[in-house]
Amino acid sequence: MKKAVLAVFLVFFAYLPAQSFSQGVDPLAKLEALKSRLEAVAGMLGEETRTASDRLSEGDVREDEVRSVLSDLCGALAYSVDCTYVNENGVMTYVEPEAYRIYEGKDISSQPQFVKANASGRAVFSGVFRAVEGFDALDYEYPLEDGSGRKKGTLSVLMKPADFIKLALGPEMDGLPYEAMVLQTDGLILFSDESEIGRNVFTDPMYRDFPSLLELCRRVVKDATGEGTYTFVGRRSQEPVEKKAYWTTVDVGGNVWRLLLIVED
Repeated sequence: MKKAVLAVFLVFFAYLPAQSFSQGVDPLAKLEALKSRLEAVAGMLGEETRTASDRLSEGDVREDEVRSVLSDLCGALAYSVDCTYVNENGVMTYVEPEAYRIYEGKDISSQPQFVKANASGRAVFSGVFRAVEGFDALDYEYPLEDGSGRKKGTLSVLMKPADFIKLALGPEMDGLPYEAMVLQTDGLILFSDESEIGRNVFTDPMYRDFPSLLELCRRVVKDATGEGTYTFVGRRSQEPVEKKAYWTTVDVGGNVWRLLLIVED
């Protein structure tokens, strides 16, 4: 789980050949459709976790019951990696599925999303962080309380950003040659072509020779909406081509993300 929380702006790049727009695809309308889809999937995460917490709100915490709830929760959320009951002291007490039980007993009491959820009694959707499971993750932390308000720990849903984004955007991207890129404010690419995930757009040599791309990314981080052009390697030609970007802002569980559509000439 979490070592540090970053304030995150995530950038979604969807690359669409210019002729597709001329065939009636409105980039601004598509942005709104993608935005609505992301918000809806985040909302479903909250609903599923709330339902799971209700099943554990009364009585003492029993292992068999908790494991059943965790298994059902992970089963309902296709993008989840593992689901965890974290006790009131911040210890990962029960983890499902079985392959991830090796992390039971880990102390995450200092992780900001646990601290905030446990103290406030409200759900917290973390920024991207390095999980104890060994990968960069998002964590949805939901507090558990009984009917009298006694704190009983939290439920945690851990996911890889790329899996969450792919499930959210997939239905809107089907049939269109989109690519998506997620960019954190420090420049780390969280979702894109496999060859780009984990690179930093501001420091990686891959992007050094494309100043217009770097300038666009700086604008996207700064401005809630906008459009602009830049040059980068084409998806079809593998040669530098000009692209045009349209973007808007999405708020997913308190994380402010930038959502873009890119037209490639």
